[in-house]
Amino acid sequence: MRYLILTFVFLSTTHALSAQQVPDLKYQPPVPSPAYQKDQGPHVAIDQAHNNFHTATGRYQPFADLLRRDGYQVDGLAKPFAAD
Repeated sequence: MRYLILTFVFLSTTHALSAQQVPDLKYQPPVPSPAYQKDQGPHVAIDQAHNNFHTATGRYQPFADLLRRDGYQVDGLAKPFAAD
């Protein structure tokens, strides 16, 4: 009986472990009046140098795309900040 309960608990929790955050790459909210001309806005760097969960080409891609459509220049920052 003990093994049956453990098996049930194991099987009921493995489904939750497989869930992931997945970006919706198809959603494109409208930007009727971009803040800047295409690629003429300020630079935005998304930190990717510290084993980050979100990157400009990964889970933050929809956000990066929205910023680009608003005229910002978006890049992934691949190296850590330094004093120089």
